[in-house]
Amino acid sequence: MKLINSFSSILLIIGLFLLSGLFISASSDELDTKEMIFVDDDAESSWYDETHVHTIQEGIDNASNSYTVFVYMGTYFENILVDKSIKLIGENRPNTIIDGQDVGCVINVTVSNVSISNFMIQNSGNFSNMGYSDAGVSVITDYTDKLENCSFHNNIITDCLIGIRIINGMNMTIHDNVLKDCGIGISTAGLEHFLIENNEILNNERGLYIGFESKQGHISENIIRNNSQRGMGIYYSKNNTIWSNTIKNNSGYGIEIKMGLVSENNSIHHNNFDNNSYPGAFDYYSNTWDYNYWSWYTGSDNNNDGIGDTPHLIYGSGANQDYHPLMNKNTNPPVFVWLMMISMILQLVGKSLISILYRIASMPLLKMEPCMCMLDYMLKVSLSTKQLS
Repeated sequence: MKLINSFSSILLIIGLFLLSGLFISASSDELDTKEMIFVDDDAESSWYDETHVHTIQEGIDNASNSYTVFVYMGTYFENILVDKSIKLIGENRPNTIIDGQDVGCVINVTVSNVSISNFMIQNSGNFSNMGYSDAGVSVITDYTDKLENCSFHNNIITDCLIGIRIINGMNMTIHDNVLKDCGIGISTAGLEHFLIENNEILNNERGLYIGFESKQGHISENIIRNNSQRGMGIYYSKNNTIWSNTIKNNSGYGIEIKMGLVSENNSIHHNNFDNNSYPGAFDYYSNTWDYNYWSWYTGSDNNNDGIGDTPHLIYGSGANQDYHPLMNKNTNPPVFVWLMMISMILQLVGKSLISILYRIASMPLLKMEPCMCMLDYMLKVSLSTKQLS
């Protein structure tokens, strides 16, 4: 046990050290006033010029690729087109508001390499036609020319038909947002190699919709709660990893993998399914469920190893079970600690040693479920990296 605690402590210290450098570089980058446009809706008239403008759209129009458009606090009644590779940053998330006035999409992104952060985004329109629905943030392109490398983080998105909707993209990141009071919190289709992490998705009709050839994504550390139809739906999507999420108090299933739209080879592990209206999950196809906590689980733990003695049945085809249901809620160390270590360890030791460590961590006496979670993720990243190279 001392060895395990020491291992976790070392990882935490190294992770924090690496993270401190990340924060320093990010802060320096955002404070750099070179290649910046500033937006303020109520400054003195003498303040305005080509780099100091009234509206967000003016700021984007005056910017060039790689610029930062910084928006001071205020309420901006706009429908914005982001057609340049820029960073769009609000001064203060609750008080830098972009309001679509119930018409169309609030923000449309049509290029790669865009970052949008620190905004309250609200009041999209309600038009919907074959998936091309109004949204708070919309990213749509065709299958032959996917947009890449966009990040949407630290925003509050509310009162929209869809909070964030991405159709046909690669290497997209959605993290640290609050998505609430929408029809759907986050919706994807044709999205590859993506990360949805550390968002709070609540009080929507449907929390998270992963659909139509969305693959090789990682969905982790999200709180998905109090959604009126279901927490998460996965439809016609494969090879995604869903881990360390809290999925609770949703009407309907916490996760539904629906009959008729084949979704296979998804890995769902180390999540907390807590007090959803139906018994946690529905899965009609062949996916892996392991080491999840289920509030509906009624089995025993006679050897007190924290893992139920009998599998938890996943409703659906009858073929899926969680063979290692957790008796208590998953409390993995913060995901950033593991993620900070992944790239370094992959470079140092490679896939073979990670496989050995995973087997050691799997030994029942060690009770190292958090380490197993990390190593399982490393294996998947290693395989994905090999396929891309």
